[in-house]
Formats: sequence, C-alpha cells, structure tokens
Amino acid sequence: MSFAYLILLPFVPRLILLFLAAAYERPVVTGRSAWVAEDILRHGFLNVGRTGTAEDFLYPLFLAFCHSIAPGNYVLILILQFFVAGLGSFYFYKLCLILAEDRQVSLVACLLYSFYPYWVYQGIGINEVTFTATFLIIAAYYFVRSRGKQDMALSGFALGLATLTRAPIVLIGIMATLALVIKRRFPPAVIFIFVLLIPLLPVAYRNYHIDGSFFPTRSGENLFKGNSQYSDQLIPDYNVDLLYGYVYGVLEEERPDIVPPDRHIREVPHDMKKAHDFFQEKALAFMIAHPWRTLRLKVLNFFYLFYPRLVPFYHFGPDTRVVFLEGGGIRVDGSILRDPFNDWVYGVGYGLILACAIPGIIMRRRAFGRDLFLYLVVLGFVLVNTIYWPSTRTRTPMDFVLMFYAAYAIRRVAGRLYALRAGSPYFREKWTKLLR
Repeated sequence: MSFAYLILLPFVPRLILLFLAAAYERPVVTGRSAWVAEDILRHGFLNVGRTGTAEDFLYPLFLAFCHSIAPGNYVLILILQFFVAGLGSFYFYKLCLILAEDRQVSLVACLLYSFYPYWVYQGIGINEVTFTATFLIIAAYYFVRSRGKQDMALSGFALGLATLTRAPIVLIGIMATLALVIKRRFPPAVIFIFVLLIPLLPVAYRNYHIDGSFFPTRSGENLFKGNSQYSDQLIPDYNVDLLYGYVYGVLEEERPDIVPPDRHIREVPHDMKKAHDFFQEKALAFMIAHPWRTLRLKVLNFFYLFYPRLVPFYHFGPDTRVVFLEGGGIRVDGSILRDPFNDWVYGVGYGLILACAIPGIIMRRRAFGRDLFLYLVVLGFVLVNTIYWPSTRTRTPMDFVLMFYAAYAIRRVAGRLYALRAGSPYFREKWTKLLR
C-alpha cells in the first residue's frame, strides 16, 4: 500500500466518530493534560509553574503548541492527532511486513489498527494514547529492522519520546538494552540507551533543579493509591484516584512538614519529591506487612488488565465520594455505571483481537527472538499495571502487539481454508455454486 493510503486510513473512522460526537455534544478540552498545557503557556516549560515535577510533558507540550497557533481550536488538535495515528499506521504496516514477510498480514493488521473501536474512541479525546502507541510502534520497527547504528539510534529516540508521554515506558528501554547486552551486541546497546536518554534530559534537568527528582514524582502517589488498605476494595470496580483525599490525608497526619498551609500539595513543587518518597515508603510498607493480600491483588490486577470489559467498571463524577466505614471498610456513593453499549462495543472488538492473537502467538512461537521487542512491550505494560492498578486506557497503547498476532493468525487460517477448498473436490464444488 502507498504511504498516503496508510496515513489516511485511520482518518476515516475517527472523522466519522468526531462528527457524530460533535453533533451530539460539543467537545471541550479538559483534563490533566489540558491543565498542564495551560500552565506551560503561562509559565514556560522550564519554569516551575504549578505543575512542578509531577507530570509527563510531551502531550501537554503538543496541546500548548496547538493552543499557541489557534487558541481553543479543538478540531486542529484532533486533526494533528489523526496524522500522528496515520504515521503509526504507516510504521505498523512496515513493522508487520518485516516480522511476517507477508503483505496481507500487514494489511489486515493496519485495518485492525485503524478500525479498532477503543483506539478510535480514544483518538478523538484529549489524551496521550495515540502518541504513546505511535512512538512505541516506531521504536519497535527500527529495533526489529536493526540494520545498523542509525536504526538503534532512531529506535532509542522514539522510545524516549514515548517515555515522555508515560514515564514507566522507560522500563521497556531498560529491558531492551539488557536483551542487547545478553546477545553481546554491546555497541547497539550503548547507542540505544544513550539516545533514549536524550529526549529525557530537559525534563530531568528541570525536575532536578526544582526538587532533586529526575522522573515525574506522581509515581509515588500512584503506587500508594494502588497499594493501600483500601485499594483491593476499589479495584476493578472504581478508579483508585478516589483515594486522592485519603493518601494526602495520611501525608498531612504523618508528615505535616511536607503539606503546605493551604493543603494544595501540587501548587508547591519543592515539596513533591518529599511527598513522593513518603508515599513510596507507605506503599512498600503495606506490601511487606500484607504479602498474601498483596499477591492476591497483583494476580487480580493481571487478570483484569486483559479483561474484555472496560476497567474500571464505573465512572466517577462530581457527586462521587468515598465513605470510610468502621472496621476498615469502604463504600463509594454517587458512582456512574458505564454505558452498556460502550462496554459491548469494546468487549466485542477487543475480545475478537485477543481471541485471534492467542493462536497467533502460538503459531509464531519459534519466532520468539525476532518478536522479542513486542514481548518486551507487553511485559513492560503488564509489570506497571500489575504493580500499580489495571486500567483499560493505560493498557491500550500495547494493543498493537495483539493486533499483529491476530492479523498473523487470521492470514494463516484464511490461507489454509483457501488451500483446503482449492484442493478438495467437495469444497471446490460448493465454492463454485456459492460464486454462481
């Protein structure tokens, strides 16, 4: 397929859904990324601002760029985002072509990529999913192709950009570097990890001069929310962000020296590193004190990470609140059950891909070395979502791996059926009658 077709293929379903959404309700740019983008425009990227060291910055920088060109233009943001999805489609086609050496596998994979309902839905929203998935695909393509030092450098740089959308992705880079070292490919390993760090240096420099941290300090808060005495009572029904008040209440009680007088910790960047360390210590202490309870939660996290239903099961709105009961219990009031239609659309789309991907993985079991980077992508997402908490949205950038294996299985099964029909007089007769 030509470059133009591959770039424009994801546009079709996203534009259709965008027009339907605009006809139903005018979209509004809200959320954490929009808030950080506003702060960047007000204070500058390397200044402290209100965001401090808590956030990932690449997607907010993209929003700030769009806002500086056309303030409040939601359509411009999405059109540029569609182009990013198209770039991912182009590289995904090339990646599948290298791995499977079959154009039909690549075509089926790109169709799954472009029309996968949940990706289409996320593509018309203000979130980093499209950017994360695209950079991961580009990193995978150059890593698999690996024709020389330039490919390793491009792979590392793309993975570095993906890390700027979600910091835990750096784990994939570390594992990929170790894999290269184990294979005794020392020069490519050095180039890969060195170039991966280049996009991270400005953020690391900025954070270090604010509070001494290198990575986003929100990870400590997230670790505590996912590993506290109330976490297993919320997962998978509710978002653990409902524990925000609880975790900062514990911080205020045990470390009042960290909490500012107005109790808005995010507006005091120099305290964020201390808060991060405190939350991390609390989470680790809980896991050590309750090993079996923690193990059970981690097993459930792994299971619900691949569950064919949108996780968490409930939304939380302005009236949603957590009620703490006597004896360590918890109750959530004012939660909003997800639209059953959305659950069914997601479940059918994801379920079909997962059902086809499993036999595809089995069929390509002898190509493990060739597919290694894909396995590392899945392993990285599994580890992070298992340690913290499971979420469909945070897992979905890795779904391109499942799409490749699903496309491979579909192509192999379709090819065998065609060969069976072509070689059997019975099937040939039935096929001829059907065509008539």
